[in-house]
Amino acid sequence: MNHEKLITTVGSNPLPVAISILALQPKQVYLVHTPDVVKIVDRVSALLHDKLDGCETRAVLVREHRSATEIWRALENLKVVDGSTSINYTGGTKLMAVHSRALWKEKGGLNRNASYLGADGRLYFDDPAVDPWRSEKLPKLTLVELCKLHFGKEPSAGAEEHGIEKRRDFADRIRQFVIDKDWRTYADLMPPVYGDDKGKIDLPEQGLKGLYASWNASNKKNFKSTGVFSAMDLSRLFSALAVPANDLDGLSAWLRGDEYTSASGEKKKKARRDDATWLWGNWLEVWLAEELASARTSAGEPLFDEVHQSVKVGEEPDNFEMDVVAVRGFRVFLFSCTVDSRRELVKSKLFEASNRTARIGGEHARAAMLCLHPRPQEVLQSVREEHWEGYDRLRLFGAPHVLGGAAACELPSGEDSAQDVTLLDGIRSWVEG
Repeated sequence: MNHEKLITTVGSNPLPVAISILALQPKQVYLVHTPDVVKIVDRVSALLHDKLDGCETRAVLVREHRSATEIWRALENLKVVDGSTSINYTGGTKLMAVHSRALWKEKGGLNRNASYLGADGRLYFDDPAVDPWRSEKLPKLTLVELCKLHFGKEPSAGAEEHGIEKRRDFADRIRQFVIDKDWRTYADLMPPVYGDDKGKIDLPEQGLKGLYASWNASNKKNFKSTGVFSAMDLSRLFSALAVPANDLDGLSAWLRGDEYTSASGEKKKKARRDDATWLWGNWLEVWLAEELASARTSAGEPLFDEVHQSVKVGEEPDNFEMDVVAVRGFRVFLFSCTVDSRRELVKSKLFEASNRTARIGGEHARAAMLCLHPRPQEVLQSVREEHWEGYDRLRLFGAPHVLGGAAACELPSGEDSAQDVTLLDGIRSWVEG
């Protein structure tokens, strides 16, 4: 097959267009698009310039995607639409794809030169004699390249704490404590940074007494040297975790060393607050990131090409945040983490993760939720019954996966019951499937 000249339709999701072009490796690309996706065309062109030597791109503007006449006129003006030209109609609207392919076919286009990237990550050809190109044979993209392609910006450097032995070990200690005791025992020994309707807080000096509603007390004023939480006696918790500290100040000094002891008052205040929220729930991100980084395929190869923790793209309040993100090939797997076990909050965060994932890979990206709900299969079953878009692509892992043992985490096609799997088994079958 010769794909030296390639016409491709471009829509709101640049990923399948870029991957198709990189796989076919043309010398000339004609990007058919409407005015509302001009920036996306620019990003695709920039990626091709960086990764495909000698490839010339030309933007072909079509003002009305429903007009066959306008699309045909734009393509005929190229004077390249003939039997030797290839077409990839993955992107753009259905009408744009149909009209473009119809003209291409009328001009002698061959089925073996027509392609589209399927939702399963394979590149298909209209000629059934041509085997689909499997996703593992298609080009890879880094997280930086994916972010630049979708947002026009590079991601911020992630916390990457799973690469720091002390943080990784500390996360393991917390998880083991919760396994040996339970989450509520652990939460009761911590500063009451967060609360829900299953707990209460009494802080008379702050005017808080018997508070049962959901709340967030993670304010800077609470972590001053004389703040509400910074000097709170945490010796029982830290003794159980084998941490040489009695309060948050001691914890920050142990975790951060000279970086903390030599810091200014404001930086110490922020460090205490960050370490309190880490102690409460961010440890789960670190533990998961390490699990993903060490995960292997059934053949013993690394399951993911990249794993990052606590990554952001853009500036607040419009920044795009990812608790843990893994990349395999050109596909993104985004994991949202929470130590909450409330059904409604878990579903809300799963919905949020699904929407965020669509922004960085559309139907080719995947979202999962890691939480402490004791029966994640029941939550996912309700998602299925509510007919969420893409429910069959979502995964939910709960307390049994985090704390050991096996539990249902996915809904096999055509089955009402879910299969019991461990965390890594569930992730592996999801990713490799």
